Amino acid sequence: MIFVISLTTTFASQIYVKGDLPGPRSIYGYVTYSNNGSAIPDGITVTFLDLNTGYSAATATQNGTGLYYFTFQNGANSGDIIVINCSMENSYGTWLHSVKDCALNSSGPADRVDLRVKNECISIFINNTFWYNGILNSYNVNKTNSESFNISNYGNIKVNVAVQGENITFDDNTWYINSTPDHNRFTIRYKENNNTWQPINWLTNNFKTNLYPNYDKSWSFYKISPYVSWQNFNLNMTMPVSADFIPPFNTTVNITFWAIKT
Repeated sequence: MIFVISLTTTFASQIYVKGDLPGPRSIYGYVTYSNNGSAIPDGITVTFLDLNTGYSAATATQNGTGLYYFTFQNGANSGDIIVINCSMENSYGTWLHSVKDCALNSSGPADRVDLRVKNECISIFINNTFWYNGILNSYNVNKTNSESFNISNYGNIKVNVAVQGENITFDDNTWYINSTPDHNRFTIRYKENNNTWQPINWLTNNFKTNLYPNYDKSWSFYKISPYVSWQNFNLNMTMPVSADFIPPFNTTVNITFWAIKT
């Protein structure tokens, strides 16, 4: 019988901070709505992450003008890339900012970076949504090679990615998706890069954690960013060891990928 795997994407929802580091640098600016330019309310959190060091911190807007101000007391070096985030009421903004020489010490002028928040966008994309398996018989194995698939974060917020497999139901009969092949049980597995094959079950929550937004790759600092906005992977399908019934000649198996706000 011929098997085809169809890959789909779905979305859902759920925030994050971290560590400590060296020499004062200051950043300030005003946070406004992208649709009308008005200031956002006081008390809204603005976070900072130095991509070069891993140091992160947070402050809040104030003065009724959307003003935020933050000094890295323990440092950010000239040329470090700072990611500045602001989120509120399902709105979100992310900026990548290169620390300027003028911010080398606390006595020098602070870097000004104005932020504009817009609606959150959760969006993942799979480069290939169709895998033709050909004719597979009992206990046959078919797998993709050379990183056949790629999943990318095209939204503007960081997400975790879960993957969900489905049983094969035909007439009143069912083949069950399972971590190992067995009687009336088939497997679908995935592999990232050169890692080991991992089973896809009814819901696999750890397919990919911390998939960052797909920032503009034309920026030179993108090459030093620890952010990962995509993941290559392969798939592997193994038929049941034995079966009470054989599904129709042409059968499609669906796999759904879920993007979950971190």
